[in-house]
Amino acid sequence: MNATQRPYRGDVDLSAILALKQLCITPQNVYDRPTTSDLRQLFTPFIELTAGVNENSSWQEALQGMPSEDRYRALTQRFTALWEDANSRLVAFALIAQPGCSLTFQVHPQAQGQGVEAGILAWGLVQAQLIVQTRGTPRDLWCRCHEGEQKRRGVLEAAGFLPLFERDLRLVHELAQPVSPVSLPAGFALKKGVKQREFDAYQGLHQAVFDGTSMAMDYHESGAYQPELDLIAVGPTGQFEAFCLCKIKQVTDSQGERLVGEVGVIGTRPELQRQGLGQALLLTGLRLLQARGATSAYLETSESHLSAQRLFASVGFTHLSSWQWYAKTVEPF
Repeated sequence: MNATQRPYRGDVDLSAILALKQLCITPQNVYDRPTTSDLRQLFTPFIELTAGVNENSSWQEALQGMPSEDRYRALTQRFTALWEDANSRLVAFALIAQPGCSLTFQVHPQAQGQGVEAGILAWGLVQAQLIVQTRGTPRDLWCRCHEGEQKRRGVLEAAGFLPLFERDLRLVHELAQPVSPVSLPAGFALKKGVKQREFDAYQGLHQAVFDGTSMAMDYHESGAYQPELDLIAVGPTGQFEAFCLCKIKQVTDSQGERLVGEVGVIGTRPELQRQGLGQALLLTGLRLLQARGATSAYLETSESHLSAQRLFASVGFTHLSSWQWYAKTVEPF
């Protein structure tokens, strides 16, 4: 198919992107990031970055001094492209949401398998090269592939992308029935949200849960942060002992837009696991999401994380889909 690529140009494009996204929705990808609400946030108009691929200094200089939230939004708009047919009809879009190096794309069902996907991957690798040149170190360009997306899998492998060994699972909890109230175990108090002065304590909890891995705090400093859904179990000494970060999102399916809840990250200090902290926070989060109008809640976990899967199953989450990351390393020139 002969499709013409062009950069993102503003609100009119966003409307077309959202309409195309709805056409491409399947039960497996309905919760894929960026969701409908993510797209609206990422494409909030505020700045134009129209520098060409070979004019790196122009758009990089335009970002100097901007708050991180605005900078990431500007970069995402810079790393977005649209493909149109001969009648100027949108047939595909792709973006690399910042910060990060993950390529997201959708192709109109009638245009799939006609070469557009290969063009998108080539474009994505060029954009990843710009990111790599700025950082000066190699990076992987990532792309998600659900187990049923065999054509996408073939295009990715033909372009040199390799699958990660481990698959990930998406679990979903329908919120049609009331979620029973639950309390934290004796001696623990519930805290909602963290302020900047508490970031070190919050970060320390994340590192304890995830083997020293630090947590990016950009979301907590952004206007999108929903502190009333950031649940923390505080121990008798005031130490943060467990957390469950939830978010309200908008997704679009064949019936239109609806509110859903995302359980973004959850964990308990290793020495306090199996005492009911995680389950209590998770159920509390589901109740809060339901009270805010969410019709379902979803989360992602690795296929090998059996203890987490048991926790999620215990409160009513069921398997929706399996998917895998594909990645290709991009080296600096």
